[in-house]
Amino acid sequence: MDNLLFKNLEPTEGFYAPEKDGLGAFIWTGGRFALKSPGRDRFLLIRACYYGNDGRLSVRAGNGAVSELELSYGWNTYVLEFGQAETLELELDRVIPVEGDGRALGLMLRSIEAFSDAERFDRLDTQMKNKALNEREFLSGKTRLESYPTRLRIDVEDRCNMAPRCVYCDWDNHKAEEAKSRFFFTPQSFADLGMFFTCAEEVVDCSIGEPFLKNDIFDIIDRALGSDKSFDLVSNGLLLDEDMQKRLCGKEITLAVSLDASNEESYKRLRGEGFGCVVENLRLLCERKKAHNDLPVVNAAFIAMRSNIEEFPDYVRLVKEIGVDNVMLRALSENLERLGLGSDNFNYGEELLSADELSEFVVRAGELAGESGVGLINGWSFGDVEMAGSGPLCREPWDSVYLFKRGVLPCCFTVSPVTHINTTDDGSLHDIAREAFNSEEMREIRTALAQRRLPEWCLKNRGCPIVKKIERKELSR
Repeated sequence: MDNLLFKNLEPTEGFYAPEKDGLGAFIWTGGRFALKSPGRDRFLLIRACYYGNDGRLSVRAGNGAVSELELSYGWNTYVLEFGQAETLELELDRVIPVEGDGRALGLMLRSIEAFSDAERFDRLDTQMKNKALNEREFLSGKTRLESYPTRLRIDVEDRCNMAPRCVYCDWDNHKAEEAKSRFFFTPQSFADLGMFFTCAEEVVDCSIGEPFLKNDIFDIIDRALGSDKSFDLVSNGLLLDEDMQKRLCGKEITLAVSLDASNEESYKRLRGEGFGCVVENLRLLCERKKAHNDLPVVNAAFIAMRSNIEEFPDYVRLVKEIGVDNVMLRALSENLERLGLGSDNFNYGEELLSADELSEFVVRAGELAGESGVGLINGWSFGDVEMAGSGPLCREPWDSVYLFKRGVLPCCFTVSPVTHINTTDDGSLHDIAREAFNSEEMREIRTALAQRRLPEWCLKNRGCPIVKKIERKELSR
C-alpha cells in the first residue's frame, strides 16, 4: 500500500482500500487493525480523523506493552510510546457510524509512522496536549487562553509581480499598514516565535504578494515541514517555471493558484496578462508531480463574482483538463472600505454576490465539480459547524493567530491589526504575539462569540461568511 500513508509500517489486517479527498490520500481502518513495525522504533505517530466526540484507541505491541490514546472529534495528530516491537495491534473502544457509508469504519488515517527520535516525540507530544487544551478552552468559551493557537498564519512576501494589480486587490490599504512595520518574516522567525511555532499544526502563508519572489521561501517551507507542520501557500502561478516545479514536487504541501477565469479575456479583465502562462505552468506541474507521490496538492482558486459565475462550467472543464486536485471557492470581501476598488469595467460593489446568491451558486458548483471528478473546497462553508452548535460562533480567535507584516490580526477576514509589530529583536516576536493573542480586544471578541453574538470587530469586517449568514437569518425574520 501507499508508503505516504504507512511510512515505514506494513499493514497486515483491518484496512480498506486507499481513497483520496481534497487534502490527499487517506485510508479507513476497521474497529481493529494491525501493522508490522521495523522493530527498532519506540514511538508511534498517527494522523487521523475520528467521528466520535471522544473515544479510546488501545495499542498492543508484540513486546507486551499496552498503551492507550484518548481520541477527539475530527482530524488530529497523536503520538505514543510503545517500546520496540515488531507487531502492533490497535483497537477502538467504539466504532461511530458514518452517514451514507454502510461499512464498519474506525479511523480515517492520513498517515501512521513509527519513529525513534525522542526530541521529535517531545515536540509532537507538546503539540498534541496543547491542541487538547485549546479545544477545551474554546468549548468553555474561555477568553484569556493558557493554550497556544494550533494554526499559524504568516505573510512571507510583500512584493507582487503583477502590474497593474488585480482589480479586486486592496493593495494600497495593505501596503499602507505594512509600511508602519520593520518586520519581515524569515526562517529565523519560526524560532523567535517559540511556543507559537512549536504548538502549531498548520502554517499557512497569507501574503498580499507573491511568495515565490522570496529568495528563502523554500527554507521557510522546509523548516515547517521538518517540524511536522503542514504548509499551505497561494501563488499567482506566473513564476511556476520548470525549476520551481522541480523544487515543489514531492513536498507535502498544498499550493493554491489564483485563476478566477476560464479564458484569456476574462482573466485579463480581472487579473491582467499571463493567462496562458499560468495555465501551462499548472498543467506541467500537475503532470510532473505524478512521479513524486502526486505531491504537492495543487488547487485552483476561483473567486465567485457576478461577472464570472456563469463561466464556472467552463472553468471546471479547464482545471479538470489541467489536472488540479481541487477547486477552491472564495467570495469577494464585503468590507465597506473596499467598495471603491475596481476599474472602468469592474465595479466592486456591483460584483458582490448576496448570501443567498452565494449559497445557490455553491450548490451548483458542487454538482458540476462532482460530475467532473474534481474536488471542491467551499470557502463559503466557513463557520457552519460552529453556527450549528451550542459553543462559540467562531473558533478563529481561539485556534488561529495571524502574524503579518502589517500586524497581529484576530482572523482571516479583518483588515486592521490588533497591534503592529514594531521590532524584530530576537525573542521579542513571541512576546508581541502572546500579548496580542490575549489582548483586551481579543478577549472582547471571544466574550461576544462565546455568548453567540457578533462583536463590534466582526460587524466592521463584513467579508466573513458567518456575519453574512447571520445577517441573512435576521433579515428573513
